Amino acid sequence: MPLPAAEWAKWSPVKAEASVTWILPEGVARKFSRVLGPSDEDSMPRPKEVQSVQFTGKVQSVSDGIAFLVYEGRIKGFHETQSNKGKCHGEATMTGVGAYDVKNRRMLSMTLVFDGIFRGVKPYDQPAKYSAVVEWRRESGKK
Repeated sequence: MPLPAAEWAKWSPVKAEASVTWILPEGVARKFSRVLGPSDEDSMPRPKEVQSVQFTGKVQSVSDGIAFLVYEGRIKGFHETQSNKGKCHGEATMTGVGAYDVKNRRMLSMTLVFDGIFRGVKPYDQPAKYSAVVEWRRESGKK
């Protein structure tokens, strides 16, 4: 999932000091709508179909020029299937960690884990548990 530099920067702390917290803008968080559908494009909510979302970040600690970040949040949405047979629904909680280079002001890594419940269209609307992982690492040598 590509994010423009300006949106990617929202995952970074506004100030790299322990206990600093921030809320990611809704528009950036909505782009993670893909985690609401464990299936294919027919059942996967799009950013505009997210009903509610809030992701927060916090600087857990700073050591040797690296800020260690924690993330948490919730996202909920639906998708009208392409076959118009009804709406699929998904909701998930998110927990995550990241590392931020304080001196160079750039993210080094981020891992987000989503724990969700998905409901398909009737008669397949029984709640199904699923998980999703989003992981990113800066390539060594990249600036």
